[in-house]
Amino acid sequence: MWVYVISFVLSSIICLLFFKNYKKRQFFESKGVPYLGNGTIGLILNIIRGQSFIDNLNTQYKVMKNKGITVAASNDFGHTTLMVTDTDLLKAIFVKDFDHFTDRRTFASGPSDVMFSKMLFFMTGERWKHLRSKLTPAFTTGKIKRVFRLFDQSGKKFVKFLESEMQNAISMDVELTEAFSKCTMDVIASAACGIDSQAFNQKEPSLFEKMGKGLQIQVGVKFILKAIGMGFLPKIVSNAFGLSFFDREVRPFYLSLTYVNFNDIIYIFLGH
Repeated sequence: MWVYVISFVLSSIICLLFFKNYKKRQFFESKGVPYLGNGTIGLILNIIRGQSFIDNLNTQYKVMKNKGITVAASNDFGHTTLMVTDTDLLKAIFVKDFDHFTDRRTFASGPSDVMFSKMLFFMTGERWKHLRSKLTPAFTTGKIKRVFRLFDQSGKKFVKFLESEMQNAISMDVELTEAFSKCTMDVIASAACGIDSQAFNQKEPSLFEKMGKGLQIQVGVKFILKAIGMGFLPKIVSNAFGLSFFDREVRPFYLSLTYVNFNDIIYIFLGH
């Protein structure tokens, strides 16, 4: 009995998705815009084959350029997406007609994902405008010059770390990826958080480095499945199950860090 019910439900969902995809194709093709289909399914298949998210975008871009297509539509994670290859049109979207393209596509986040929902990149409307107006004065040329000494200190640590690695290396080959990662994390820790990252004190990742990696969104099968769930069933996946795009231990670490160092950050950037 349950087998028939589940089969019927799955068949209905598949038919509904095909119907919606057909209606979208009809709509865009009636406007003279090519429709690339459901990009989510193609992305999952390409990732399973070993192709990265960037490689998938590059493939789409090259196909469009070879066919002379300037704008194409697709359905990605439950949202309609327009892919643009024409530079003049992109300039109009980002500059001249920016007031018509103010909001980015967002993913639903539940109460357990406070950091994700409060990031400027994922905000929309008045919330984005309000936070942007607060952050912009902190990143003027004059304000950034005040933290150049911190950049310089991280640069000196970086050079010292490389010299040590070269001395201990069997050959003259040194892995720079790790060194640059440590330098980046040290700059962020000192200039933005007002703390010592301890990144150059040890070869293994420090606590700040580990927490920083927890904030990185790794596009893989796990992320794709989570994004699909939050895109199609946000209340169930995000609210009921409390899923987050970031590791669970990241949130308390950065919230406590921001609270403790808030006055120091204001002093460094605003000079009060």
